Amino acid sequence: MNGIFPALLQEGRRIALPYVVKIFHACLATGYVPATRRQVNVVFIPKPGRKSGPMEFRPISLTLFLLKTMQRLVTKFLRDEVLASESLNPSQHVY
Repeated sequence: MNGIFPALLQEGRRIALPYVVKIFHACLATGYVPATRRQVNVVFIPKPGRKSGPMEFRPISLTLFLLKTMQRLVTKFLRDEVLASESLNPSQHVY
């Protein structure tokens, strides 16, 4: 989709990691992710044993590696750092 495959980064992590970290820091510091990295492709998978119709498909989102990885980093930070020290309001079900 964007030419960056996780296996490619795994094999070249020593070379690529400093650049990927700089990209993440810049995106998080500015609160901006380039539009080309925010694109999400949605694929509609038919539900098994159902007839065709708009409600008979399951949407699957295919996000780009950069966006998905940043989401995981922010979620991990929220869970491990913020929520570990702050208790949630009983009425709150999501951060």
